[in-house]
Amino acid sequence: MKKTILAIFVAAITMPVMAQLNDINEKKFSVGVRTGVTIGGLTGVADMLNYDPSGIAPVNPYDSKAGAGISLGVVFNTRINDWFYIQPGLEYAMLSSKAKLELPAKELDGTGLSEDKYSTVVRGHYLRIPILASFRINFDKCQLQVNTGPYLAVALAARQIDSRAFTYAADQGAYSGMTFKGKTITDPLATQYNMVYDNTGNLTEIDEYSGYNRFDVGWDIGIALNYKNIVFGAKYNVGFVNMLNEEMFNIVNASEPGDVKFDKTMRNSSFSLSIGYDF
Repeated sequence: MKKTILAIFVAAITMPVMAQLNDINEKKFSVGVRTGVTIGGLTGVADMLNYDPSGIAPVNPYDSKAGAGISLGVVFNTRINDWFYIQPGLEYAMLSSKAKLELPAKELDGTGLSEDKYSTVVRGHYLRIPILASFRINFDKCQLQVNTGPYLAVALAARQIDSRAFTYAADQGAYSGMTFKGKTITDPLATQYNMVYDNTGNLTEIDEYSGYNRFDVGWDIGIALNYKNIVFGAKYNVGFVNMLNEEMFNIVNASEPGDVKFDKTMRNSSFSLSIGYDF
């Protein structure tokens, strides 16, 4: 009797699990939700900040660092056969890049400062449409997925935050040891104006432009593990589009004859970890 009760109890526990596993392997179509964190954003921000039209390298160059963001999305799994699926999706992703500069003490001699730091953070809020080929291996209790394919993206909003913090040296009287901080926030997607004047000082032309391109195209590659319809994933994506409006950047910053042209690219590149559920 006890063995019978135990067998019924075990069956009651395992049957829902097996049903879920069958769902993983047999469903022709399913919808999943995903949420996670992103690490990275625009590459080349430090190159832009270190740029000098004269071609002179900065004594104290900015250093690039990856920032963190979040991602939210939905995926649509269409089963072609046991091992191959098509997985389009819709995803919001916040990408973040940082560049920092801290002037060394020897560079501050005679300035009256004991510390001087600069930083720039560029954040982009993107809506992405990945269209992935999903190769899957089914095991008894889980499913391994390898996903890869292109994505289209549009920047919904962007912010560039420039900050400076400096501290007065001990010999600066009333200001001794005091720290001051300042911050400027700009929208690199907003319309900007480059005004051109003739030799007499009259305005002859206005070029309207935005600092960054709004649209991106790139490639995703990643892996995922589906266990009881809970999906753990990791992926890397890289953009193919130069997000900096390089032509206008050079017109504005290197417009004099003989100026060195800025020829670096700023592309989106990020790594993300996610967790989700397939219905």
